[in-house]
Amino acid sequence: MKSLNMLIQSIARTPNYFIKNNPREKFDEYLKSFDREPSKTFTSYDYASQLRAMINHDISKNVGSKEKLKDIIKAKVFLIISLQDHILHPQPALEFTDLIGAKKLVFDSECGHLAVNCEMEKCAKAIAEFLRN
Repeated sequence: MKSLNMLIQSIARTPNYFIKNNPREKFDEYLKSFDREPSKTFTSYDYASQLRAMINHDISKNVGSKEKLKDIIKAKVFLIISLQDHILHPQPALEFTDLIGAKKLVFDSECGHLAVNCEMEKCAKAIAEFLRN
């Protein structure tokens, strides 16, 4: 789990974020942070399940094509997308929002996959606005 956590932390944000927030003189301290007790929530089984979900996720597989989704999806949809996400490529989500006319909040942040964490206030406001309408 230590190696897996190190890998995930190295790709969850952009390289620029990593360099800015982990100076060379504090790298030993950064490495020691992975010696903590393993998470009871984010276990190897959890990570494996998340990977399977990401790899197999295709909401159009039962309807034949993505184009048919615009006629099927009637709900209001709101997506939060990080352009610098190094775990989930943002392009399919951007195309999906355009296809169905969904509302989107797009971040271009060095926080990468964790952009929501870095922009929590902005996310909360956007979600609240979406839910009001």
